[in-house]
Amino acid sequence: MATCAIGMSLILLTLAGEPANLAPNPTLEAPVTDGLPTGWTLFGSPEGSYTPTVVEPGHTAGHGWQMDARGEYAGAVVVKVPLRPDQLYLGGAWVMVRGTGSATVKIDYWRGDTWLGDSSAPSVTAEQGWQEVRTADRRAKYPEATEVALALLVQGGQAVFDDLFFHALPRPDNDAGNLLVNGTFERGVGTTLSDGGTACPEGEKPTLNWTAEAARSGLRGVRLRNDQGYFVLFSEALPLDRSKVYTLSGWVRARAGYATLKVDFLDDNGWLGQQAAEAVAADGQWTRVSLVVDPTLQPTATRLAAAAVVDGAGGDADVDDLALHVAER
Repeated sequence: MATCAIGMSLILLTLAGEPANLAPNPTLEAPVTDGLPTGWTLFGSPEGSYTPTVVEPGHTAGHGWQMDARGEYAGAVVVKVPLRPDQLYLGGAWVMVRGTGSATVKIDYWRGDTWLGDSSAPSVTAEQGWQEVRTADRRAKYPEATEVALALLVQGGQAVFDDLFFHALPRPDNDAGNLLVNGTFERGVGTTLSDGGTACPEGEKPTLNWTAEAARSGLRGVRLRNDQGYFVLFSEALPLDRSKVYTLSGWVRARAGYATLKVDFLDDNGWLGQQAAEAVAADGQWTRVSLVVDPTLQPTATRLAAAAVVDGAGGDADVDDLALHVAER
């Protein structure tokens, strides 16, 4: 398969019944003492090498929260809540870096007072200007976590944050144990979906929209449209353990052409072949798609990737809640 240049856009919609924002003072318009909104907690290294300030303007009219991290890193935990197994936690903010360094938004995992780790969005730098940064919880690495938090991070520089959000939404039923970093399609920066890549024939002009219109759950899904040939959106490649059983599942809503999910088999030299599920009817309805991976189809494969594909003239489909699970044989 050949990688392809795609037309990518972001479609913003006002959702009916906006989910509750768990972040206190998300627009920085409430009174602030000593540069720190009520309920937020500072962190940084080395101690004392950072300064928080409320500045204006922010991303929208009014104020923003600026962190000057003169040391290695600094930031703030905005809010911490109990981690519920039936909830998917989504966090984000508008971020602008000034000068050197980088900044991002992350979701932290805690057990009591012990920080276990995080799942962060890609970092942004000064050249990018204001960017909306989004991330989603990936708790599979931290099964002992009992709390989850929204946090802002600046590394070696100065950044301004504004219009924060932290939502707890119903968790997709296939998300537990999901090996994919961004199977819920909630993680990205600006108009760019994070993780994985795309492939299409030379000369094809497909489009990928990261949009609320394509969301089955959460806030975002992906809309894939092709011209004449195939268009593939694939995940990061994962090591293939032939002693295990892998199952791919997800939801597809096709409106035209051919659409389905598949697994790509790879080795160190690249793509070897694929195993695809049955095509989804182009009826405009969400359809659950799944397949059990058969590694004997490619005996030399050492890695595999999950993928969604549209094909046929004018293919048009939405994809959301993609998951890859592994189990013992």
